[in-house]
Amino acid sequence: MHVAAVLLLSQIGSVGAVGAGAVGAGAKRSSLIRYEISPAASLLTAAQSEPVQPVQPVQHSAHSLEIECSDCCNDGQKNVPCADVEECAKTAPNTGKYALILSYVGKMGLEALPFLECAKAAAELANKADILILMMKSDAVTMNISVRQKLQEQGVQVHVVDWALPPSMKYIKQQNWCGQKDFIRLHALGLDSYDAVAYFDNDIEFQGDITPVLRCASAGNFLTTNGGLGEALNVGFFALKPHRLLLQAAEEFAKEADYSELNGWAEEGWKPCNGYYVGGECGQGFFHTLFYKRQTILKEKLLGAGQKWNPLQIDK
Repeated sequence: MHVAAVLLLSQIGSVGAVGAGAVGAGAKRSSLIRYEISPAASLLTAAQSEPVQPVQPVQHSAHSLEIECSDCCNDGQKNVPCADVEECAKTAPNTGKYALILSYVGKMGLEALPFLECAKAAAELANKADILILMMKSDAVTMNISVRQKLQEQGVQVHVVDWALPPSMKYIKQQNWCGQKDFIRLHALGLDSYDAVAYFDNDIEFQGDITPVLRCASAGNFLTTNGGLGEALNVGFFALKPHRLLLQAAEEFAKEADYSELNGWAEEGWKPCNGYYVGGECGQGFFHTLFYKRQTILKEKLLGAGQKWNPLQIDK
């Protein structure tokens, strides 16, 4: 059960030409999604904040809210103004083949995808984008008939993958770890039959037309947001132009990179944060280190394949 503390992914500011941050923020912007924080997370700030009212889900449509933000994004080392999705989209191809990506680890019930109708509405707006859910074969075969029918009715394709943890991953925590559910989403990086894909956690509710996000991503921009509890990156959303080399790079990084709470992944540290943040030992720290702190390596790798790599953050 989720409660009302919300994060908002927005269309904002103005995008710069180079680097993991961009110029422009501060104006009111239309929110694209609403992300609901679990009760455990919301209790962290409950003592210092006013009570909030329960979120009212959107019914089968996408709409927008107004928010403000300034310098709430980062480039892997320091806080920077957020990128402007609308301006970025103006310089990207007008259309393309898109997909919205979900994932699930374990036996899935109907309650696992509470905003599926809203995702379908957003996909229709985004050039009739496909909706894929990433699952291990061992989990996919456990779905009962009612779940399969629900997915078929909403046009969701089950995309079976080989692993939930990258092969030969160096750091693995045996208990109380979010690794499998975070790292299975890395498979979205290699879905290069699409011009752009956008990954969303299952408890994210769409709040508007996400076509600008997908268009911006299709130009070679890797888009994320920061977290709501001081995290450098929220692994619940990302958008990019997929390429097999990106998935290969993630697998290679997983093999070589160890993790410690003191120095993070591959001893790259925690900047722009002052130290460990929630999910740092899982996807949030891994993604931020590989895709932002080591962006120069990825740029060189993709340049040979004729693809751009430009990590940006957008307002949530």
